[in-house]
Amino acid sequence: SIGSGLIALVVSVFFLALVGVGIYFVVIMGNLLLTGLQSLSSSTNALLLFGCGLVAGAFGIVLIWLAIWSAIKLIARLFRKAACSRKA
Repeated sequence: SIGSGLIALVVSVFFLALVGVGIYFVVIMGNLLLTGLQSLSSSTNALLLFGCGLVAGAFGIVLIWLAIWSAIKLIARLFRKAACSRKA
């Protein structure tokens, strides 16, 4: 139905924004890793930047995966409910 389609569109836009935030964290990871490579003269700073970069990348990848998975599950459930209510 039209209501399910509109709700699915809103849900998709929300989860697309979450994917954008996840991509931003992956970009931050690349920036921190490159900065860590440039500051290899101080090993503690380089290791701190590498560690923060890897944590940011992991968080970004998990956020992207969670947003895509949640959107697929939620949208499929919305259309399944709409199909069941149309049959009844």
